[in-house]
Amino acid sequence: MKITFYMWGSYCSILKKALDELKKEGYNVEYKIYSNRNPIDNSFLEDVKNSDLVFIYKTSSDDIDLEKIKIFNENIIIVSQDPSFWNSEKSAKCYLFTTYGGIDNFKNMILYLMGEDKEVIKKPFQGIYYKGKIYEELDEFLDDVNFDKKYTVGVLFSRHYLVNDDMDAINKLLDKLEEEFNVIPVFSYGAKCEELNALGGGESILKYFFKDDKPLIDALINLLSFPLGTVKDGGNLNKISGVDILKKLDIPVFHPIMSYYKSYEDWKNDSQGLSADIGWTVALPEFEGVIEPIIIGTTENENGCEKKIWN
Repeated sequence: MKITFYMWGSYCSILKKALDELKKEGYNVEYKIYSNRNPIDNSFLEDVKNSDLVFIYKTSSDDIDLEKIKIFNENIIIVSQDPSFWNSEKSAKCYLFTTYGGIDNFKNMILYLMGEDKEVIKKPFQGIYYKGKIYEELDEFLDDVNFDKKYTVGVLFSRHYLVNDDMDAINKLLDKLEEEFNVIPVFSYGAKCEELNALGGGESILKYFFKDDKPLIDALINLLSFPLGTVKDGGNLNKISGVDILKKLDIPVFHPIMSYYKSYEDWKNDSQGLSADIGWTVALPEFEGVIEPIIIGTTENENGCEKKIWN
């Protein structure tokens, strides 16, 4: 079976890894993966035409012409954060495969597309990730660690990096911090979503960085792109103020930059610096009063597959 994928750029690497593992396991699947970072070209349309199935993950930022693609192949499954784009009885489940994420869910999604009956493997949407172990409850984590340094730093980062095996930059940041500080690394889904039991960034801070209503940390490094009060409402992201949460913490909050759009060389050689990243990584965080937007990670792209790299 040949499948052509048009994917959100951040999903391309884990999708390719899943496909390659299935091929090694003996599954007869051929594939082409195209990232939504790149414009549609004739080679994409040719692969669409010659595929048994076309899978499209549509985002709010791409301008893919779905009607044009249907001219070349009508066997299309569309997935999106906005359910109004879903076009198949398989769309909803495929959305959950990608949202829960991880190599096992992407493998199950591919097999599901090939006709097998596969279920979504549910994973926590927030928790503490410490030395390879996930703690869903603060007390369990505190019972398991022995902090011996004077100050404690909280790190809040996107769950997407953890479940989709893109932790290089995060792990190197944590290693550096642990040379001088106790560290509580918390992962979170960017937006609060009750359907997924996802607390979002703001409530994750309240759950994991406070004990008996007092902050456990002396500084916070927030690597989330979304404002702390972001709530997912259907296909929309509503942003409310996270300032009250930060006032409750009453500690320095740093917001270093992980560029989604540029490699280190691109950033270094561009006189404009970040360009497309500025809105999410500089402007929005300023509304919550956070500081130090220095770049610590960039996105390296190899044949459409992205990885965040420590700089």
